[in-house]
Amino acid sequence: MRLIRETVGEIKSQMLTLTEHIEKCNLRLDEYDTKLDHHEKRIITLDNIITELKDRLNSNAQAQLRNEVEIIGIPEAPNENPAHTFRVITQKLGFPIEESDLDFTTRVGPARKYSQNKGPTENNSSQSSRPLVVRFLSRNKRDEFLKTGKMKQRSINALDLGLATELKNIELYFNERLTQENRYLFRTARQQSKVCGYKYCWTKNGVVYIRKQEGNSAIPIKKQEDLHQILNSRKSSSNS
Repeated sequence: MRLIRETVGEIKSQMLTLTEHIEKCNLRLDEYDTKLDHHEKRIITLDNIITELKDRLNSNAQAQLRNEVEIIGIPEAPNENPAHTFRVITQKLGFPIEESDLDFTTRVGPARKYSQNKGPTENNSSQSSRPLVVRFLSRNKRDEFLKTGKMKQRSINALDLGLATELKNIELYFNERLTQENRYLFRTARQQSKVCGYKYCWTKNGVVYIRKQEGNSAIPIKKQEDLHQILNSRKSSSNS
């Protein structure tokens, strides 16, 4: 009996020691959980700050482009004069322009390679040409030109622009210039809204808008999350 009591006592002592170790491990796990929750909250906070900073930088970058217009569809030629090309376009649109109205006119994007054996229109089609960017000194003048370009948007003869030796019509597209992020948002909005039955998608002052049909209110799209939320909610309501 004495041996049994001693053995039981040793077992109890070992169990107490084991219990203490387990309690210490639980305390450490609780501490790790608390630290992990703290770090997760910090990460969420930092993500929100980074997102806010990105949005602010994009807004500031878009504001820097507020006086600029992007014209797509003009065939590009080596040693061309962008200012002369733009002046011919304004004459075709019947839009009076003075040198004092402009800050600069240039092509944007990586330079194209040309072949000496081909003419400008053969070597570089309007689809592959870089956009022509024009920066006005006045925001009002830019808005007037953009409105005129969209109203009178039509085919222009490449011969008149000095880009061909034969008659060849080219389609021009006049847009306000967007940041890379807003350009991607606009492209995504056009594609996805069209699939969901939205008839209109456009930009104004750097903001993307969509409209279901004539008479409906315009819906601003400022980020990808806005687009997904609006289109998904419309899908859910239509399915129900």
